[in-house]
Amino acid sequence: MPTNIKIIVSALIVLAALVAAYFEHQAAGSIKWFIIGLGLFMAGSLWIFPEPKKEARPPEN
Repeated sequence: MPTNIKIIVSALIVLAALVAAYFEHQAAGSIKWFIIGLGLFMAGSLWIFPEPKKEARPPEN
């Protein structure tokens, strides 16, 4: 995945986690840190784990 796409997706994930944590904080309060941690883990996993690539196989005859 290109770097500029990763940056945009990571920013959207963190933004969604912050919005969800804000609304959950108003209702429950204790799940706020779980949501923030999950969002940061999801954004970080885009950068840590490589995406799978197809191996080039020779044509079968």
